[in-house]
Amino acid sequence: MLGLAGCGVPGSGDVVVQERVGEAQVPSGDEGTWPLAERASITDPQEFLRNLLSATAGDPSQAAARVRTFADPRLRDRWQPPPTVHLVEVEGKPIIDQRVGGFDATVEVIHLGELSDKGVVLPRERQRRTYVFRLSLGPDGLYLTDAPPVLLLPTTDLQQYFERRTLYFWSTDGQYLVPDVRYLSRRDVPRAQWATQLVQWLLTGPSPLIRPVVRPTDADLVGNVISGGSRWTVNLSRAPFTDATRIATQLRWTLAEPSGRADPVSLQVGRDRVTDEDSRYLAANAAYRAQDPAPLCVLGGRVRQIGTLPPGAVSVPSLPAGYRGVLKAAYQRLGNARYAAVVRVAGRGRYTVDIGTGDANLFQHVRPTLLRARAIGQPAWVPTRALALVIADGRLYALRPRTSTVRPVAGAPAGTTAVAVAPDGRRVAFIAGGQLYTAGLAADGPTVSLANRVRLPLSQLTDPTAVAWIEQSRFAVTGRQPRIGQTQAWAMSADGALQEPLQLPTQGLGTVPVTQLVGVADDPSDGSAPGPLMYEANRLSYQELGGAPVTAERVLAPGPDADKLGYPTAPFFLS
Repeated sequence: MLGLAGCGVPGSGDVVVQERVGEAQVPSGDEGTWPLAERASITDPQEFLRNLLSATAGDPSQAAARVRTFADPRLRDRWQPPPTVHLVEVEGKPIIDQRVGGFDATVEVIHLGELSDKGVVLPRERQRRTYVFRLSLGPDGLYLTDAPPVLLLPTTDLQQYFERRTLYFWSTDGQYLVPDVRYLSRRDVPRAQWATQLVQWLLTGPSPLIRPVVRPTDADLVGNVISGGSRWTVNLSRAPFTDATRIATQLRWTLAEPSGRADPVSLQVGRDRVTDEDSRYLAANAAYRAQDPAPLCVLGGRVRQIGTLPPGAVSVPSLPAGYRGVLKAAYQRLGNARYAAVVRVAGRGRYTVDIGTGDANLFQHVRPTLLRARAIGQPAWVPTRALALVIADGRLYALRPRTSTVRPVAGAPAGTTAVAVAPDGRRVAFIAGGQLYTAGLAADGPTVSLANRVRLPLSQLTDPTAVAWIEQSRFAVTGRQPRIGQTQAWAMSADGALQEPLQLPTQGLGTVPVTQLVGVADDPSDGSAPGPLMYEANRLSYQELGGAPVTAERVLAPGPDADKLGYPTAPFFLS
């Protein structure tokens, strides 16, 4: 990230000098805000341009006014950009061309989205654009004399000057909380006011990205959110259609620190007071994980466990003893029930999916479905429902284990090649037609459908092949990195705003594409690192990015002829 220095305003008389803010530095005092980008006596065009672009970081409604402080008086009066703040990734180092009296600075960017005044980043179509800024040298340093009519916010400044936080809304069926990522300006909002700002945004309603699958919170905030004695106090004026206890749970998760610390909430709604102070709030977040997941794979036509599990890990049920011919599989535990979706050969060049039902020890019943296809992908269970998604011949289908019925998912495009379901079970990430998408997953009735499908721009990767959730609002995606000519895995926020490689930028996974990627989302209650990943490439399974493939000797009880079974394939987790 860039450390951006501030400067003075031409013609304003006094020169304001701002300390340089590095990545590891914070404002003095917990109640302070981060320094604003200001023009000072800078003669280096690269430094001036960094500060100029950084000026957009802050309250979007004041972005243009902050940029104008870098301009000479004539440009200030006539420069009127549209109010939209465009989130961009700056490509390389700006090109500086010297001319008489100053410089022309050329910046190449990739447009990724737009930042709203409610802290929401709305993904937009990926576009590469070039902008030229004219800088002139005056007696007190450089200043801006001409600029394109656009407000640009570099992704590095979104990371540096905004606090990434998560609001929570109840799903439409009221079963689980669904996360909603927001970006809170550290420059405009003192730390003591962060909680109030988050609750105000919460009560304003969800972002468009999750609106179709959640309930708004019908209430108004009275006064400020108060913190004292490791407890939050919130006063609401009305909440006629929402249980106050559920609002308290919603607030406790929304006000939780990124470390996972979630102080109790004392909620006053009219004359009623509710306190959420025990651990029951944890169950409302489907990403909360009380047990370690079990890594599994397919070897010799059977599902096998990779290695031994730590104490307290989930127990893995077995398929019936005579069941063979497994090509791919996915398991789910939902309460005391266990479900399996198993891909096998159906004959005549077709594949099919069988559905297994059982308990923690055994899938007592395995039933066939009527699905037949030339190609079937890795099934993906919806974590909070008895429902699985599977791709067959480029179409997305929903499978219900109790009836073994298979129906197309409404709103899913043709050419779908990969799908992953968020921990809450109300959002999916998927790849179709070589593009990455997110969408809401609606399954409250007999019809399963995708709602509000949004294409996410990839800043560096091309030709995405696989996707898996690693946090409740972040997933991993694999594709080709043209700069190194290899496959890479990148982490990406669910709104597409923040993207970064999961390995060193110059490291790749070879030239073979990843055909299967599975992950387990982190537990937000303990601030843990992103969950584990496994992937398949070239019919080999991997537990570590860039590591050695999993061998037959590493699976649990491989048997005496393990070396004749080849390599494990189709890795997946039971979590």
